[in-house]
Amino acid sequence: MFLKIAKYKAGVVPIRYRRGAGDNKAMQIKGSRTGWITMIKNWGQNWTTGILLTGQGLSFRVMTSDGITKDFTYVIPPNWGFGQTFDGKINF
Repeated sequence: MFLKIAKYKAGVVPIRYRRGAGDNKAMQIKGSRTGWITMIKNWGQNWTTGILLTGQGLSFRVMTSDGITKDFTYVIPPNWGFGQTFDGKINF
């Protein structure tokens, strides 16, 4: 799974994926100083949240349309910057 952080002002975290069920049913994000925060599907596979998470390491919890849930723990370090791309080591 490829994760790419969009510019914060856009309010979008696009998720690019390969293989698997084909679409994500639910998604949560967790900062290193927060609990799990439910994200809202904007359109396609663009998910948003109104929470500012700059300066925090980020984890993701993803549920695919076939009901499989995976946690991608600390896949993005606290010093991330907008526009960077990160590879997760877990696949569905």
